Amino acid sequence: MPRFYFDTSDGETMGPDETGREMPDLAAARTQALEILRELAPDRLKAVDGGTLVVRVRDDAGGTAMLASLVLTVQDMR
Repeated sequence: MPRFYFDTSDGETMGPDETGREMPDLAAARTQALEILRELAPDRLKAVDGGTLVVRVRDDAGGTAMLASLVLTVQDMR
């Protein structure tokens, strides 16, 4: 089974994944990346004007297999 690594970033800090997780395929890694975004969002998207969370999924060779991001923006329209 391939191993995928899930590095996280909130624009200020980068959290490299040193251990990774074995997943059956990239589709399973995608599901995991989305779950990580959902878990991080409540604590990390507290800025008044929003913020961005990114999960970079790396493969065994260290190449980027996928980027998943969640962006919260607030625009004052007045």
